[in-house]
Amino acid sequence: MIARIPVALALLLWLSGCAQMAALQGDALGVIDQHVERAEYGEAIDIIDALRPSHPDYERARAKLPAISRAADAYAERMIQEARQLAAEGQWQPALETFDEALARYHQSREIAEARESFLAEREAYLDDLRTKLLISHGKHLLDDAPVYAEIEHVLPKSYRARRDNAQHQDEIEDTAGRLHTCGMEALGEKRPELAERCLSLSHALVRREETLEALEQAKRLKASLDTREREIRLRRVEREKSARFNTLMERYHTAMAGQDLLRARDALDEAAGLQPNNRDLAREQRQLEMAIEHYVSSEIERGRRAYTLGHVEEALQIWKPLLRYSPDNRRLNEHIERATRVLENLRAIEQRQPTVPLP
Repeated sequence: MIARIPVALALLLWLSGCAQMAALQGDALGVIDQHVERAEYGEAIDIIDALRPSHPDYERARAKLPAISRAADAYAERMIQEARQLAAEGQWQPALETFDEALARYHQSREIAEARESFLAEREAYLDDLRTKLLISHGKHLLDDAPVYAEIEHVLPKSYRARRDNAQHQDEIEDTAGRLHTCGMEALGEKRPELAERCLSLSHALVRREETLEALEQAKRLKASLDTREREIRLRRVEREKSARFNTLMERYHTAMAGQDLLRARDALDEAAGLQPNNRDLAREQRQLEMAIEHYVSSEIERGRRAYTLGHVEEALQIWKPLLRYSPDNRRLNEHIERATRVLENLRAIEQRQPTVPLP
């Protein structure tokens, strides 16, 4: 019985793998730390999970698990972003290698596995598009070459090679037309009318079939329907954006009015009126705003007039000129500014003409 223990233990270790081996070793914590340093989070977690409660490092190893899991999740997020960036740049193989490396280091991560599967599906879709481009290009070449093969056979009617080449070309046309028809039907099923129309129209040009023509008409109807729907969606999106912008402008208007910032209030209200020109509530707000501006301009004109009456011409101008931003067409305001400007110019001219008198 004693002689069988090493064999049984060796068999157990071989079946359990590296994690079990490390778990049965004395320095499990050191092995765990080494794996974490090398970013081999999956191995580290496997060792912790394999440790039995009777192991001397069990409690301390379990205490490390939350920190290791956080580091592993951060690593997974970083690697997923790196791989996606590579894919976005068209570096498909490096992206796949990045996913594979990340999964090898942290095989427990469902996020990495799901991101990798999504990447593979995206790559396959891209490859399908490339193959479709090749198919369409090949079909166009076959269509262009068909008259040439026919003319060669016409010139050499007794030539076996000419007849064979033309027959082989016709066979390839039949095969490619069928593949293009399949491409078009699959595109119809995927609601891709533009691709369906390209494949089906070329297929019908190669080999005229009634079923291909019917499918082509179906693709055109689908395209028209989707175009109409897209326009409606776009219009609704524009209306939502306009409504959101209108609400923002009205909030800005009310805030400006509360702070007596009439110019800012008018700017916001004018832009809002451009978005909803038939809004009756907006028209009422505009009348109230104009009344507030008119009252403010009138009171400021009067304040400037009092300064002017006291002979403070420059002060009066400093009060009146900014009012032009509120009411540029105000006749009374413009008359006051013109009069005060002339007076000020005359005073300065008189000062310049006065001779200097030397002191005795």
